[in-house]
Amino acid sequence: MCLKELGVELPMMLGTRPLVFIWILCQGSRLYKLHLRRSALPTRIPLEAEMKALLEQDRRRRGERRPKRLLLGCCQRDPYQFFSTKLPDGGLLLHHDDLSVLGLELFVDSPQPLYDYNVLLHLKGSELREHPFGRQHRWVAHRRWSLAEQWARLTHVREESPCGCCVRVRFHFAAHGPPPGPPHPP
Repeated sequence: MCLKELGVELPMMLGTRPLVFIWILCQGSRLYKLHLRRSALPTRIPLEAEMKALLEQDRRRRGERRPKRLLLGCCQRDPYQFFSTKLPDGGLLLHHDDLSVLGLELFVDSPQPLYDYNVLLHLKGSELREHPFGRQHRWVAHRRWSLAEQWARLTHVREESPCGCCVRVRFHFAAHGPPPGPPHPP
């Protein structure tokens, strides 16, 4: 697996403008220090029958030139806000899909303290797959963000300053497969 992008969901108040950095560690040594920027986590909402019927009424007929009256926006995941960054040099190659060599340290400097919910870590990368018509291998990029708990068992340690404005979260991946139960203890 080649890790291309990292994303985190932070539980914070709307309008907060924090400084968010992440250090990427490989076998205990720091590789990169990256600045995370606010972005949107694309999530699809399953449409109910009433919503589908309403959107069908707004569909334009052939040759009809009018603007759409109904638009669907992105899903609001309050109180979480999404931040992401791309890894430099084309990504970080992880041999044998082993995330246990990877460690992450997230640092958040925020004027308002974060809520006491878990910080959610998301990964996006690409995988080496064999071409169906020959012995070629090619990199296939992941289409969607996936939670880090889906790839390996994830533990995190959260440290806060006394005022709550600075938070450091250390993520560590276990050596064995995905967890059987809930992702984090409360």
